[in-house]
Amino acid sequence: MDVSAVPGTAVRNHPDHDDRLLRACRIADDVLAPVAQITDRSSIPSSHFDALREAGLFSLGDLSVGSARRIMATIAGGCGATFFVWVQHHGVVRTIAASPDTDLRADLLPGLLDGSIIAGTAFAHVRRVGSTAVRATRTAGGWRLDGRAPWATSWGIADRFTVA
Repeated sequence: MDVSAVPGTAVRNHPDHDDRLLRACRIADDVLAPVAQITDRSSIPSSHFDALREAGLFSLGDLSVGSARRIMATIAGGCGATFFVWVQHHGVVRTIAASPDTDLRADLLPGLLDGSIIAGTAFAHVRRVGSTAVRATRTAGGWRLDGRAPWATSWGIADRFTVA
């Protein structure tokens, strides 16, 4: 993506400028877009996540909403499939960061923020009528999940999942 095409004024003169936007533009142009159609029909190459990780793009929480959205729009423009998995990861990051469980935050946040842990989300029809689709039971080592979550992002890619 030509950085002058990023919404708003020129990237470097924008008040919310962050070098991660320039890195996102390079990744979108050089890594994602050239193989986006192939990726849509097959699977996301690990090299996509490696590039995002190396560019520091698994951590956007310190940016303004506008800057984070510009980076997200740039990655989405490069490859929709990669964007979808990557943006679902950020939802898990926000959930863990907001958790009152300090041990959970200490255990997972560093890896989530540096991209060494990729996270996804599983949904089990949260507002459905009838019996619970997924039940969590506390065990000696943590939690056991039983049931059916018919939709999960990042299956085969993510190391951790939030389950709703």
